[in-house]
Amino acid sequence: MEDLALRPTALLTHRLFSRLTLILGPVLFSGCATLPRGGGLSLQEELEAIISAPPLDQVHWGILVVDPDRREVLFDRNANGKFVPASNMKILSTATALSLLGPDHRYETGFWSVGSLDRSVGVLQGDLVLRASGDPTFSDRFYSSWATPLDSLAEGLWAAGVRSVSGSLIVDVSAWDSTTVPGTWMVANLPGTSGATGGAFALAEGELTVEVSGGTHAGVPARVRWWPETPDQFLSASFVTAEESRGERRSDYLPESRRLRFEGTIRPGAVDTIRVSQRDPVRLAAHGLLMALERKGIRIDGGLRISWDRGDPVGSGNCVTGPEEE
Repeated sequence: MEDLALRPTALLTHRLFSRLTLILGPVLFSGCATLPRGGGLSLQEELEAIISAPPLDQVHWGILVVDPDRREVLFDRNANGKFVPASNMKILSTATALSLLGPDHRYETGFWSVGSLDRSVGVLQGDLVLRASGDPTFSDRFYSSWATPLDSLAEGLWAAGVRSVSGSLIVDVSAWDSTTVPGTWMVANLPGTSGATGGAFALAEGELTVEVSGGTHAGVPARVRWWPETPDQFLSASFVTAEESRGERRSDYLPESRRLRFEGTIRPGAVDTIRVSQRDPVRLAAHGLLMALERKGIRIDGGLRISWDRGDPVGSGNCVTGPEEE
């Protein structure tokens, strides 16, 4: 497959990983606290500078950093202080990510082509493949909107001269599985955790936001909008404006149609926001990408296909889904 080299850069994620490397690298890997850091600062000096800068200077810190090999305390700030318990799972998650992925890991999401591009007419004769990597930053936490990275991919494809694709848009999500996360307090800080699923390609952190606006008087259908935007096959909503409404609402997931259904009542002029898990985030994101390409004016003649397994054939040659190297 030919790499079209169209990858939106998740700058904030990269910077976070870089900062975590500075903080945890010597503890997890080298075990040395005296190595000079950027600007000649020691580990202690750099940590002090980080937690003393606004807005972190307003936080009550309890920190103990220990070299596990030499059993030496590398940094201590209120280590014996009494604090309200908080989640420490982030520490384990960060350490695991650094151990398995390494400090230089970067999430990359880019297009590949299976076929040739006729630049004179802008037609890609073959399939267009998006190789998803599990990038968690396709949301308004990192961009101005969850749609921004999709629009960036579409813009890059347009800039490369692609105006139509004779084959299919294939979204390769074989890098990750899609294990369901149960609804439990242990993951209650995740968006819409009831029945949430993961996947190598997802938007808005797997959350679906539905906004219901009551009409001007009773009996008028309420206005409903949601994001990320989805085709009608993913969601249906029916809300009625009622004077005595207490905001009754019901949501169901219909497995036979793989559709979320919302219904209820709302008072005139009221606005209610509902947040739930997407339940089918990979399919939603793949259709979101297709919609972004269509908005840009790029036509996909062969429709959309999602590849869940490594080794699936792509195109008529020897190309298969999955990473280039194991």
